[in-house]
Amino acid sequence: MPAGFKRITSLNEYVAKMMAAAAERGAEEEIFGFEERGGYVHRGKADYEIIGFLMNPYGYEPESGNYIRIYVPRTETGVPPLDEANLPYGWSGMINEKTAETAVWWAFELLTEGEALRFMREHGPEVIFEYARDGRMNRLGTRHRRGMWIVEDTE
Repeated sequence: MPAGFKRITSLNEYVAKMMAAAAERGAEEEIFGFEERGGYVHRGKADYEIIGFLMNPYGYEPESGNYIRIYVPRTETGVPPLDEANLPYGWSGMINEKTAETAVWWAFELLTEGEALRFMREHGPEVIFEYARDGRMNRLGTRHRRGMWIVEDTE
């Protein structure tokens, strides 16, 4: 992991540092970014694209962008996702706060912004991203705390 990552607390800070690291190494496409493009894809499609990327030593070019897996576990207060059977979600797009919030809305079937803000404040939901990079699977765990997404662990 590049220097300076151990003290990062917010997901926004982490995304910015990962984008800077990608620019330094000349990466054309980065899995981290502030763009809100992308969307839900069937889990099988995401897995297929991720496996293709991992199996190709020369780098796999997915059909249309980045593919990630998104897990939303039970909250700190014990509330289970309402559609646990559909986890992990497949996603074609970037890892950022908007993607984390979208995953929480889906998992707990939240309907309004007020309901979502209250739910996040009261239950501290967690979102775990899994993505392929450098020939291996990587993981980023983040949790909603005090009105922001905090990076809790990286692998």
